[in-house]
Amino acid sequence: MEKVGNTVFGCAIFVASLVTTLALTDRLNHDGAANIPIVGRFFPEPTTELTARHIVGPSLLPNITAELPRQTVAQTVVTHPDAINTVFRPSSGAAPHTAKIGFQFRYNVVLGNEGDAFERITAKWQEATAATEQLLRHQNTKLLTSRHGTQILKHDLIAALNRTLFADGSEAPVAAITELVWKDWLMQ
Repeated sequence: MEKVGNTVFGCAIFVASLVTTLALTDRLNHDGAANIPIVGRFFPEPTTELTARHIVGPSLLPNITAELPRQTVAQTVVTHPDAINTVFRPSSGAAPHTAKIGFQFRYNVVLGNEGDAFERITAKWQEATAATEQLLRHQNTKLLTSRHGTQILKHDLIAALNRTLFADGSEAPVAAITELVWKDWLMQ
């Protein structure tokens, strides 16, 4: 009976630490949990279909599906010509390491707003570089040298750059970074 109790306690600790880690890294959603067996089933893929129950509230209407008209806006993908290059010292438990990372980014922008997006990037370039360096300094060497860690870093960098360059509290951002193109990756 004691072994069963220990097993249940161990499983509870594991689940709690997994949920805490996902929550602290802003991955407690479908995108963050999709590739984790069993856990991904608790976060179904979001749908674009809204029901009247979502719009008005659960107690006022029966479950009626309402299709909302979709507005199509022509967008284009732009690769920013400049690269963010940085040399930093990642956090590590043993000997100090040095890393050099450089990348360009691609962003989606509504046709006609390309100039506004480029001006915003130019005006906030130093802030974007500082946000990148801050994020990179807090990365672990072991994480940076793994394939999964590189994917996590890419996700975190895109989120940080979108917040820094395009999030200003307005209704819709001018553009959104969708992809990083690695130009330099060196770990010593």
